[in-house]
Amino acid sequence: SAMYIGLTRMERSAHISVSDLLNNFLVQGTAGDVTYIFNCATDLWKNGHAVHGITYIDYILRLIPGFYSMYSSETMLHAFYPDTMGGQLFYAEAMMNFGIIGTIIMNLEFFIVMKLIVFRKTMFRAYFIIPIIIEVFRTAYYGRASWLLACCVEVPIIYFGIWILRKVFYRRIIN
Repeated sequence: SAMYIGLTRMERSAHISVSDLLNNFLVQGTAGDVTYIFNCATDLWKNGHAVHGITYIDYILRLIPGFYSMYSSETMLHAFYPDTMGGQLFYAEAMMNFGIIGTIIMNLEFFIVMKLIVFRKTMFRAYFIIPIIIEVFRTAYYGRASWLLACCVEVPIIYFGIWILRKVFYRRIIN
């Protein structure tokens, strides 16, 4: 039924044939786009055009709300391969920066950081992990940068805002 809804939204018609449904089931457009993007990132590195970590500047710039960064891996890859559809497979950024070794290192780093976040028993961790869990599919398609602003700016503001409100209301209850 989800494919039917998606097709009717694209076609703007409620009449979808069984062959369209079967074709959509067999040909996964998003999976093809993501694979193509990873292949382009691999080709970029393989042909000596690796960007050597410059895309990680984008992580800092994303912390500024509304700021456009030309250093995003998606933007840089699109400059070399204009026919990419957008998005970025989780592994593609590390591949276009440092090749397969960078991909291994960046994924190990990611899993270590996620382990530290998941296995700590604090309220801040609980707030911090919400955007990561909610945006897991977005992270797979757009990379880590998709939840960076939420985790590093919005979550601390919410956490400390709630902490301050609790202190204020707790003092009023005691007094």
